[in-house]
Amino acid sequence: MSRFASARKLASWAGLTPTVRGSDRVAHYGHISKQGPAHLRWVLCEAAQTAKRSPEFAGTFQAIAGRRGKKIATTAVARKLLTRSWHLLTDAGLACRNPPPRPRRNPPQVTGRRGRQPRASSQVTLSRLTPARITE
Repeated sequence: MSRFASARKLASWAGLTPTVRGSDRVAHYGHISKQGPAHLRWVLCEAAQTAKRSPEFAGTFQAIAGRRGKKIATTAVARKLLTRSWHLLTDAGLACRNPPPRPRRNPPQVTGRRGRQPRASSQVTLSRLTPARITE
């Protein structure tokens, strides 16, 4: 979901936004653009068939179906499902990406210019190198 800056851009990518032909102050809205994957639109419309009977979407579906028809209303519910899923996934993603900081048991000791100690493994390898081994 990080690909899409907003839910509108996701809906546009999926092809669930209406085409607009306009000039000056006049805008004519047409059919959906169908620019994205057809399988995704099909799955969302199938989910909208069930969702339009739930109380959350029934009012929206009935209002649009009365004005524009049942098929257009089903597509509108599909777009609403997609935008809600974007919001859920991006909010959950923020919670997963930015977890609250954990308290540290042993805070790091600041030494040297860069603020950290040299690793123990590098100290061991340097101590094992002797002039006799280098000449071999």
